[in-house]
Amino acid sequence: MALRIIILDDDSQVGSALFELVDGMPGLECRVIPARLLSTSPEGVLQRVRVFMPHYVVNSHSIEQALAAEGVDRAHLRLAKMLCQDCRSCGAAMIHLSSALVFEGARGQSFSEADKPRPRRSPGRRLLELERIVERHSDRYIILRTGWIFGANRQSSFVKLLERLERGENITLRRGLLGAPTSSADVARVVWAMIQQLDCGADCWGIFHYTSGDSASSREFAETVITLAAQYGELDVDKLQLAESNHGDSWSVAAQPVLTCHRILNDFGIKQRPWRSAMTTMLKAIYSEDKAVPSNP
Repeated sequence: MALRIIILDDDSQVGSALFELVDGMPGLECRVIPARLLSTSPEGVLQRVRVFMPHYVVNSHSIEQALAAEGVDRAHLRLAKMLCQDCRSCGAAMIHLSSALVFEGARGQSFSEADKPRPRRSPGRRLLELERIVERHSDRYIILRTGWIFGANRQSSFVKLLERLERGENITLRRGLLGAPTSSADVARVVWAMIQQLDCGADCWGIFHYTSGDSASSREFAETVITLAAQYGELDVDKLQLAESNHGDSWSVAAQPVLTCHRILNDFGIKQRPWRSAMTTMLKAIYSEDKAVPSNP
């Protein structure tokens, strides 16, 4: 019998990367629920889940909704609850993506899965509320907290940064941002590895952390983007200027607490990977085969 997976949100960074990774694999049926359906027709989403009867539902939608300016409304919370209940009814496991922003701490402080979240800012509170829904209404679930995600999705802040760099625009960064940049492809790899092991009988459930193996400031991240993009794209490095300000653009990145990732290594054998090598691979793909980042007039 084929393994059946549903991914929520075709526009999400991790969702699109996961579908690209698993699409066409033998012995696997994968369906992606469009973002527009998640926003406009909750009952249509639930109907698709009930008809398809998945073994796993990967919710990559809620994290992006929680981090978006409009946030998570009550309708989204109700949908999250009903999805968990439907998963329980059909025997599916829920893989729910969350974020390090459920924690608040001093710069450089690290958090494990055993630490109690105490978010003070709005995105962290939204994310924690969604986590609590998953815990209360799911029998089998994975809550995977990640860090600062970047990806090749055309709607992502990462690609928009590339577009501005290609146009030669100066970039002002928000001062003091620190996190562990993690590629969407790397998170997709981790989700797929966990599903494979769970499907083979691994009895590992609950909350897990995964980020890349090294942290960086927003300036270090942007400088790496420029250095690598100049190798594969058409950036005129001499014309680019980076500045920092307390009111600069965060590129959808908030200061991220550092997550310890020992449990996912101990339970699943999944090791952290460096983000710079993932970015190199991503930029090669973006700039190869006539897939250069478009420059807007």
